[in-house]
Amino acid sequence: SLVGSEMCIRDRTNTYTETIVHRVTGALRAKRVTVQNGENDYTETYIFYEADGVTQKARYVVQTKKDEAETWTEDVTKEATE
Repeated sequence: SLVGSEMCIRDRTNTYTETIVHRVTGALRAKRVTVQNGENDYTETYIFYEADGVTQKARYVVQTKKDEAETWTEDVTKEATE
């Protein structure tokens, strides 16, 4: 189970950043960055980290849009980690 704390930051460019850190070690475990590209369009990037809090384990990008018929669609891409 994940033991940690969560923090959310919103800036003026409609970018939201949430992080989860290990409560004891302080190591970064996960991060989600949401960018609102328009009223019905946003991109979320999910990054998961190894126990060291530095090495990326997995990275996903979710592009979400609402069309003229009010239907939401999501396109999920798993990106390579370095």
